[in-house]
Parts: sequence; C-alpha cells; structure tokens
Amino acid sequence: MSTDEYLLFLKQNGYHITNQRRVLIPFFCDRQDAELSAQQVIDHLKNTNKRISFDTVYKNLSLFVELGFLNCREDETTKTFSLNIVDSPVYY
Repeated sequence: MSTDEYLLFLKQNGYHITNQRRVLIPFFCDRQDAELSAQQVIDHLKNTNKRISFDTVYKNLSLFVELGFLNCREDETTKTFSLNIVDSPVYY
C-alpha cells in the first residue's frame, strides 16, 4: 500500500489524519525493510527537523500495529517495528 492508501484507510475508518501520522506513515513506507525502535524513529525525525514527542510516536506505532500497518517484534529489552507488507490492513 502507498502512503495515500494508508491515510485514506485511516480517514475512512474514523481516525484523524494528524500531522504526526502524515510524517510516520511515509517514514515507514520509505523504509520497507527496516526494523526500528520507537527511539530510533524519534532520533531520525529530530535529524530531519520534524517535531514529534516520544509518547505520540509510541501511541501511533501501537495503533498502526493494531490496524495491521506495522509488525512488532519484542525481545527482553526492546520493541521494534517494521512495515507489514500486505495489500491492505487488517479490518476489524
């Protein structure tokens, strides 16, 4: 799915299209093979002058996992997130 398709899915399912979501979705779409922690996402966004809090990033990453946009892998110390490469997100 493209960035626009993810955003359209959010809108059609009653989610607000916030500036943070407009940043996070393309961030992962551009890094389809990456597996990143929430802190790595924050660090990268700080380097590109995007202002977004850790709590906002983590809340949205959790939502994107719930919706099927992202996969989450957890070990003893870290959760990492990667784009779930599918044709469409999970419908609940």
